[in-house]
Amino acid sequence: MWTGMIADAGWVDNQDRIIAGDFKSSPKAYFNNFIQIAGCDLMLEENGGLTANGEKIFELEKPIQGYCTLPFGGKKFEPEFVYDVDAYRNGFKFALGLYKLNQGFKTTK
Repeated sequence: MWTGMIADAGWVDNQDRIIAGDFKSSPKAYFNNFIQIAGCDLMLEENGGLTANGEKIFELEKPIQGYCTLPFGGKKFEPEFVYDVDAYRNGFKFALGLYKLNQGFKTTK
């Protein structure tokens, strides 16, 4: 997909699910935060975890099963979760497809 992102955090929760998380300075989580995490998820699934120099340092043992946005800009720190990861993975692919289509659009005059 030729995208470049950095995932902030990942962990295994008490139900043995891998969760991908992203810290945000906003006061709350937004829809696009979860779409961005889905892009990181797709990259990790395809390539594994890489250093800044492109060296592989890990592969996921199983698929990511939840996303968490950790907004720290509000009065109260309240992480927000979604677990319908397939829908957000598809959403990222749709958004990327529209972006690429828009970049290639040429008007005729």
